[in-house]
Amino acid sequence: MSTPTPVSNPSPASSNTREEASTPSERPYAWQIAHNLGASFRYAGQGIYYGLRTQRNFRIHMVATLTVTTVGFALQLPSIHIAVIGLTCGFVMALELINTALEAVVDLTVQQ
Repeated sequence: MSTPTPVSNPSPASSNTREEASTPSERPYAWQIAHNLGASFRYAGQGIYYGLRTQRNFRIHMVATLTVTTVGFALQLPSIHIAVIGLTCGFVMALELINTALEAVVDLTVQQ
């Protein structure tokens, strides 16, 4: 059994031309794509917009979040309760977007 060659140091005889042909400037890592804070927020906004546009469950969660938060303010719940509700709803929506990203990766992998 042969020892695998590390990805960061491919051998010249490697058949993986994709990694050999690219340099860091040609294929930047994800954290190097957004060069400033404004671009980062723009990408985040695009992701949320994509979720709202394409994911029914994300839209349902968004409406539920707005409804529950509005009712919480109308009932004059303590601020800590509203904060916990908001954080919980935000966590659920973040998980929904992670699920959407994973589904997209799987779809790319199986070429659907």
